[in-house]
Amino acid sequence: MFPAGSSTQQRMWPMEKWVELAKQVYDEYGLKVCLTGGKEDIEVAEDVVNKVRALNVNIISMAGKCSLNETKELLSRSKLLVSVNTGVMHMGAAVNIPLVALHGATSELRWGPVDDNSVVIKSGEACQPCISLGFETECDNPVCMENITVDMVMNGNAHVLVVGDVMLDQYFYGSVSRISPEAPVPINRIERQVDTLGGAANVAHNLAKLGCKTYLAGISPNGMITGREKTTTKLRVLGGHQQMLRMDFEETEPISEEYENDVLEYVKNKIENNIDIVIISDYGKGLCTKRVCSSIINIAHDKDIKVLVDPKGTDWDKYKNADFVTPNVKELGDVVGKVIKNDDDNITAAVKNVRDKYSITDVMVTRSEKGLSLYVGDEIISIPTVAQEVFDVSGAGDTVISNFATALACNLDYENAAYVSNVAAGVEVEKIEYDATKDVLSDEYIIKDRWYGDEKYSKEGGGI
Repeated sequence: MFPAGSSTQQRMWPMEKWVELAKQVYDEYGLKVCLTGGKEDIEVAEDVVNKVRALNVNIISMAGKCSLNETKELLSRSKLLVSVNTGVMHMGAAVNIPLVALHGATSELRWGPVDDNSVVIKSGEACQPCISLGFETECDNPVCMENITVDMVMNGNAHVLVVGDVMLDQYFYGSVSRISPEAPVPINRIERQVDTLGGAANVAHNLAKLGCKTYLAGISPNGMITGREKTTTKLRVLGGHQQMLRMDFEETEPISEEYENDVLEYVKNKIENNIDIVIISDYGKGLCTKRVCSSIINIAHDKDIKVLVDPKGTDWDKYKNADFVTPNVKELGDVVGKVIKNDDDNITAAVKNVRDKYSITDVMVTRSEKGLSLYVGDEIISIPTVAQEVFDVSGAGDTVISNFATALACNLDYENAAYVSNVAAGVEVEKIEYDATKDVLSDEYIIKDRWYGDEKYSKEGGGI
């Protein structure tokens, strides 16, 4: 189902693209297209119908013929709604049908669909969204809508490939009321156990929660590569809200050449099939060998696909020519061979060192309570933390890179992509077993009052 028009010119998608989309939807999926709209949209709808029928595509127009209740009934019977920012878009979200929402002048965070069954498409122009206190500005050249391609709509979700060390995070929750008579240690009466995905699996999980089409290459007894007895497992014991103990069960030897070949074959096949961005999630558990990492970067770059790396260890030569590396302060210190103070001068000097030495294009450093520092070209962008209380830092780095990759794949600029990542990381460390989903991020973005920017954020952030 397509709406035929919009209340303002800035929100309109070019007619020829609606025609092309109708043909592709019909040819690839056999779906008949129904146009809807008000009486003011009848002329536009008929024009689209005539052009589409000339291509031997089955299409009907219900513009100006349906009440709100009848439109709702049509939506509930539809398999898909593709819409610009209209009332029909919000009705589609309300009845929870699959929805592709095209946004240009308006911010999808404020005006977009609020369900979990929708995908927002935007062209990523520097001027968007162009709103002032909720109203669109005058624009004679709405390139933000014109530059949304039919392929972008057909592909829908961002497609992200994650390669890295798969882990299992186990949490044992209990309460402590006495000391053991056997040794001077507390007795923790375990009340429940929770298993969650960790490492590269957590990155993939975060991406899926954000609506990405996600692919994962990793080592697991039940996964793509089956060469090891056990999955790396991190077991944490908590008494009340206090973590008391962590135990790691793991094998960290590098994978064999045979398994490297399996990984690279999988990566090549996936990159041939419409991948938007690649993440290397290296936890030093054996999968991310020099051959694997350098080969993935070369394979991706041959297809003009960006590679983001969450690094580990001191051998960054394997990340050479990566587009983005996202270390924390300790990881940055490890690779330059010294402890780095968490201040701007020391961080900047270390970043220059690794960019020059390893030909890394850009770097984003996570700085705990000091937020993020983004080094893009010659520009340095600092974004302060939004976390109010830190409870569990495990998985925060996974949250940062998954949100950053998703935002870039959705055509946000680097600054706003980093800000979204920072908000997500703030949610992650404040609450345990908590996913920074699209809805959670939208709520947090509003709560932090970043709608119209301030001295540090002159641009309004886009959505995921």
